[in-house]
Amino acid sequence: MEIEFPAGHDTMYLGRNGLGICKGLSVQRWKTGNSQPYITLAPINSKKNLARCYIEVPEITVPQISMALSCDYIGMILDRLGDRITGLLGIHPVIDNEIQMRLKKE
Repeated sequence: MEIEFPAGHDTMYLGRNGLGICKGLSVQRWKTGNSQPYITLAPINSKKNLARCYIEVPEITVPQISMALSCDYIGMILDRLGDRITGLLGIHPVIDNEIQMRLKKE
């Protein structure tokens, strides 16, 4: 699966040939022989080719990675809402947890 970044949201990657412009991300699932499946993340360069670098993660860790990214995103949204965050209580346990942690800090 390839994820193309929206126009104006290019990022950078560091590959074996130095820094490059990242226009998207390739996400692939691999399994060889009796090994555990893993996910490969590779940047898509400005020529729309896979760059010469990648990250492999065990497939079993995808839920934790997804949760970490979701919590960071939720945190960013809660930061923008400021005092209005209590209105979000009860929507989802992860959101409730983030709100409770923020309210304890105050």
